[in-house]
Amino acid sequence: MAVEIDYKALEKLVPSDLVEKIKEKVDSITEDPYLSDIQKFEIQDWENHIMIGISTISLIYVYQYNKRYKEYDIKRLSIADYWFIKDMLEGGK
Repeated sequence: MAVEIDYKALEKLVPSDLVEKIKEKVDSITEDPYLSDIQKFEIQDWENHIMIGISTISLIYVYQYNKRYKEYDIKRLSIADYWFIKDMLEGGK
């Protein structure tokens, strides 16, 4: 794995079951011969949400934790999804 993830710091921000889901996803990514190593791991702590992102060369996983309702949502995007959304938001080409 190219990126080190501090799970102890993550456990201070989100519930342990979400941390376990993230650990499982990281393990599955690093064990899959068709996926590259994790290129980026990012946490953004906002007033009402915590966003956690994992990206590989071909996939992006986004975990959104709602602090108020103590719920989370997981999204998976391909890089093609990302480029489509980026083009759409920038007005297309």
